[in-house]
Amino acid sequence: MALRAAMRDFVDVGIYFVIGITIVAIVNTPPPVDQETIPLRDYIDGTAESTWGAPAALMGLAFLLSLCSTSDAFIAATLDAFGQGARLAFLVFGPMMDVKLLFLYSTILSRRFILALAVGLFIAINVLSVAVEPLFEKLEKQNDPPFSQRMEE
Repeated sequence: MALRAAMRDFVDVGIYFVIGITIVAIVNTPPPVDQETIPLRDYIDGTAESTWGAPAALMGLAFLLSLCSTSDAFIAATLDAFGQGARLAFLVFGPMMDVKLLFLYSTILSRRFILALAVGLFIAINVLSVAVEPLFEKLEKQNDPPFSQRMEE
């Protein structure tokens, strides 16, 4: 009985993993005409250098993709041009506010409240992600990444 429930849960979650991996492949694969550029990836990575724009761009991407949190992790892992704070904003904003949740929220809440909630979440998560970015950078400098090889002289 428990094994059957575990198998059912595995298949249910597995669908979302496949969706997430498919989106990552689409974003990271160049078109067959030009193997040098990846148009969608280049467009997304163009905002990575902006302190305030990077978290905002990734929150907008999370809103539009409307994925579950298990698939979000795959996509966030491939966004290596962005800092940890911007990726954190992507992971936090997506499950709180996305296209499918707008429809769910509209069944119970007023449009005015939904707009206030969306703007409040967007601003709060953006500010917090910018605030924690220096902490992530400091931790990254202190700790060697796992499996890194040091060059010994």
